[in-house]
Order: sequence, then structure tokens, then C-alpha cells
Amino acid sequence: MDDERDVVGDRFRALLDRRHFVDRETGVLLVWVPVDGTVRRELAELVPQVEARHPAARVSLQESGAAVAVRMSAREQDLAELEALYLDPAAP
Repeated sequence: MDDERDVVGDRFRALLDRRHFVDRETGVLLVWVPVDGTVRRELAELVPQVEARHPAARVSLQESGAAVAVRMSAREQDLAELEALYLDPAAP
């Protein structure tokens, strides 16, 4: 993995670390984070880059009031890998 991808992963992980809560159902993971203008812009910038890193998944933003959900949809195995990579505090 090159330095640029590490930076993208680290930035995305840091934003998701601010989460309020996580919703999980078959094939979909929603990570709700509080937003302000800076967070919204950074997420909008990072989502396409994260999606490019994980071609088997679709990543999008779903806004609701003062929070935004980062919506990741994929097969269960791929979703579990995304969850471990971006939400596990022990992840690199």
C-alpha cells in the first residue's frame, strides 16, 4: 500500500472514530458521525477514494440533520473487512 492510500485510510478512520453509533444490517453498514462544514467536505472528498480502494463495495453519504451516515454496502465478507479496517480501534 502506498503512502497516499495510507493517508486516505488514516483520514477516513479518524473521521469514523468520531461516530455517534453504527447501524448494521445484511449488506449495509451505516456509521453515523456528527458533521460540520469541514467534516462534510472531508467526507465528500474521501468517499470516492475509499470506494476506489474497495471495488466490491459502494460507499456513499446519507445526511440527516446534524449527522451524516457513511453508508457502506457490500457482501457480508467484504463488509466485515471494511468494518475491521475502519472501525476496529486496533486497526493500523
